[in-house]
Amino acid sequence: MNRILKVIVYTGSLATLGGLAGYFSSKREFKYLIISIFFGILWIPVFLSGIN
Repeated sequence: MNRILKVIVYTGSLATLGGLAGYFSSKREFKYLIISIFFGILWIPVFLSGIN
């Protein structure tokens, strides 16, 4: 049960960060692109934390 919960949280966080980055980058305004870049940079360590 504990492993399943970790997988769900990990997958959910990757999907949420990636989705928010895509959403904000589709706005095509400078302030939203900065937010999108922030979420993209934040996505990388979350992704790398899943590699053992």
